[in-house]
Amino acid sequence: SRFAVNPQAQSVNPGECTQAITATLLDQNGQPIAGANVDIHAVGPSDQLRFGLIDNTTSDFDDPDKAHISSEFAIRCSNESNFGSQGEHNVPGGDDVKHIESVATGGTTNAGAFVFALWADEAGSTVATLFADTDDDDQQGPSEASGGARLGWGQPAPPPVTTVSLLPAGPSPTTGRCQKMTLVLAEDGVPLTGRNVDIHATGPEGIEFCDAGTGLPRAPDQGGHVTYAHPEGGVHGEAETDGSGHFGFGITSGSAGDTALFGWMDRTDDDVQGGDEPTGSGQISWQRSGQRNISLRSSKSSVPKGSRVKLSGRISGDDTCTDAQTVKLKARSQGSRKFKATGTKTTDSNGAFSFRKKVKRRTTYRAIAPRDGACVKAKSSTVTVNAR
Repeated sequence: SRFAVNPQAQSVNPGECTQAITATLLDQNGQPIAGANVDIHAVGPSDQLRFGLIDNTTSDFDDPDKAHISSEFAIRCSNESNFGSQGEHNVPGGDDVKHIESVATGGTTNAGAFVFALWADEAGSTVATLFADTDDDDQQGPSEASGGARLGWGQPAPPPVTTVSLLPAGPSPTTGRCQKMTLVLAEDGVPLTGRNVDIHATGPEGIEFCDAGTGLPRAPDQGGHVTYAHPEGGVHGEAETDGSGHFGFGITSGSAGDTALFGWMDRTDDDVQGGDEPTGSGQISWQRSGQRNISLRSSKSSVPKGSRVKLSGRISGDDTCTDAQTVKLKARSQGSRKFKATGTKTTDSNGAFSFRKKVKRRTTYRAIAPRDGACVKAKSSTVTVNAR
């Protein structure tokens, strides 16, 4: 699916609203899609860029309600008064990105249309990108249809814009996992298919391509590469975009740390990133897996009624998730159906812990290490001590 945008390019005077821009969402057969949630990003020529209301024409919109913290007024085009609300992504050293989404009861019409307008205070250019936010997370996903518009304020509209996006943005998988990434290649939001694209990934040590249901990219055959190894470090692969303008690949790392991703449309197919070739970047932040197990044993299986027994165990697994960890001991007495907390300890540098408990009747014990950040919750097998 895709957005057909009309007009896709226009020129307008600064201090005025654009004419209404109609984006029509179409399926693969060219049929309109009604009731779709629509998000729009727009950037340039300044931080004063605003979305506009044209009475009885533009679609209802609001600022995004997920993963965003900053909002500001949009504008009513008829009298340039403050109107409604739009989101703002702060970009240090650059023009802030403005963001709106269709209201919950709105979206595309029965004709698949969503209509919007923009207003800017100075000369320059604006690029607007629309996407059908099917999961309503206010972030563009690799499978979400997109489209775009270009605006010139006091000057001709800029030429078509080729974009390279790496999605999802900033994932934080655990080490050892094969993280699926998608390079999305588009011109004014329209997918570019069958184009040669390259991806270069660096850091941390031992990073590799993996099959995330996508297969492996080809190893580059130009630019002094040896298999996937890049002369300056990291790994390098290439492929052609599919019918949706996508190139899917997997990345895995056995070490915690950050992976820097650079993808580009390799127009000359020389496997070297050219200064005039459309480029996109991204990052993966690898977290320790946090996998661990916890054991529990008793010094005796049976003791005289009222005597004490030593219950000890150890947490094993990821080094950062074994020592100085909280362990909760739970007990269930004979005749009871539920485990109840009966003590808390902290593991030593070897992940070990112990409890001493008085046993008045047959009791079953279990040790639990609660989830702590990346460290997963661990639960021991049960241990039963009889009182005679």
